[in-house]
Amino acid sequence: MAQFHPTGDSKERLSVVREGLKESGETASIVRTAADYFDVELPEKEWGGKFYKNGERVFTWGKFPEGHVKSNVTSGIWNKAITSLCKAYLLTGDERYGREALRWGLRVATFRLLPEGGPRWTSCVWES
Repeated sequence: MAQFHPTGDSKERLSVVREGLKESGETASIVRTAADYFDVELPEKEWGGKFYKNGERVFTWGKFPEGHVKSNVTSGIWNKAITSLCKAYLLTGDERYGREALRWGLRVATFRLLPEGGPRWTSCVWES
C-alpha cells in the first residue's frame, strides 16, 4: 500500500490519502474485494459456519477436506470482510460499505467467544 504523510486536519489528511490511493489504483482494488461481501448470507455461528450468496456456497478454503477440523475455521473470512468493507467506506465515503461492515460486525458481536464462565488459570495453563 502506498505511504502518504499529509499534514493538516483529519479531513484534509483523509482527502489527500483518498486521492493518492485512487491514483495508484489501490482504492479500486479494495472496492472490488469489498463488493464480494455484499448480499452474503451470514452463518449463525463462527466455528464451522458456512457462507452462501445467491444459493451457492462462497469463501471456501479448499485447503482441507469438508469435515476436517481446520475446514471449520472462518475467522479469516470475517476479518477480511469487515476490514475490506471498512477500508472501502473510509476511502470512498459510500455508506453502503459502512452499512455492510456493520451488518458483518453485528453478527460477530453475537458469537460466544469465551467458554461459559470465561477462561480459568490453573497449573500454569489457560483452561476453557
